[in-house]
Amino acid sequence: MAHLANKVMHKAEEVVGKTRYNLGKRTGNKNLQSVGRRGQVSGRVKQFGDHLTHAVRNAQGRFKNRSHRSDLR
Repeated sequence: MAHLANKVMHKAEEVVGKTRYNLGKRTGNKNLQSVGRRGQVSGRVKQFGDHLTHAVRNAQGRFKNRSHRSDLR
């Protein structure tokens, strides 16, 4: 369940960053644009980390399943 919560939080961070960036762009506030861009990038990097963690866990599970089939030679 924590994995789902992390995914939601990281996506929300990206969306809030995008919103801040767009608001800063429309108002001409460079600082808000910068903060928004950092939020977007941070959220995307965290999502990538989530995907990478998931892929590694899947690979570990597949490897474990194969190692138990030593009698299939």
